[in-house]
Amino acid sequence: MNQLTNNIKTIAIGKKILLREYRTSDMQLFTQWLQNEELASYAFGITTTKENIRKITDSFCIEVSQTPKRTITIIDLDKIPVGFIRITNVFFPIPHIVIGIMLGNFENCGHSIGYEALMLAINYLFNNYKIFYIELDTAIFNERAMRCFLKCGFKIVKNFDETEYVTKVKMHKTLFRLNKSTFLPKYEEYIKETGKIS
Repeated sequence: MNQLTNNIKTIAIGKKILLREYRTSDMQLFTQWLQNEELASYAFGITTTKENIRKITDSFCIEVSQTPKRTITIIDLDKIPVGFIRITNVFFPIPHIVIGIMLGNFENCGHSIGYEALMLAINYLFNNYKIFYIELDTAIFNERAMRCFLKCGFKIVKNFDETEYVTKVKMHKTLFRLNKSTFLPKYEEYIKETGKIS
């Protein structure tokens, strides 16, 4: 099974963006993005106080620093970071991966950047990890993210409530799941639509 290692520089190349390994220098931008309370609220799927948002983002930045190999940085063709994807391996009840995605500012939304980043990342994960499916979730209020996930081929599994582990605030979320057989035709469509580089 391949892992994200320091030997991997570029993970995937698309038409508008590239995926590459996380670098320590990326954290400065991540921290800057997460200072935007509204952006952080969408990223973590939670509506709460500014103080709670700060606690969550501080905890998240520590987590990224401690587990850098679980982060993929999304960069534009000028090699400027525009977002990131977090990856968590889950082995029970069957092997799968849970991912999360964040774009660094609202100006990047609505331009298919998140869609392309997910398509490239999902293709990479299915081809390099022994997994049966990929899951992600988002806040029920994040309709734009839901449309993106459905476009990638994810199916809604359920709506559920989750207690955020740092602040203990209850979050209302939707869980999505995608298996490889469902993804492959979506990926073929993506290649035809975008003229993906590689």
